[in-house]
Amino acid sequence: MVHFFSEMNSENAYSCEDYMEFFMGEIKERTARTDLQKLTEGGWVKKIGDGSQTKYLKTSKKLPDIAG
Repeated sequence: MVHFFSEMNSENAYSCEDYMEFFMGEIKERTARTDLQKLTEGGWVKKIGDGSQTKYLKTSKKLPDIAG
């Protein structure tokens, strides 16, 4: 999750599918959704839209240094 976040461009919106593709299919959709929900709840990404049209934008909030 941290690697994806650090690679996100704050000017682009990303989908759950983009997240799964980043990990080359090594994570399941449920894991991707859970990770993105945690990033949203923490204020590191902003959720836009609902359902299949949901996208995520990186916010200016930085991850803590201890994030793994």
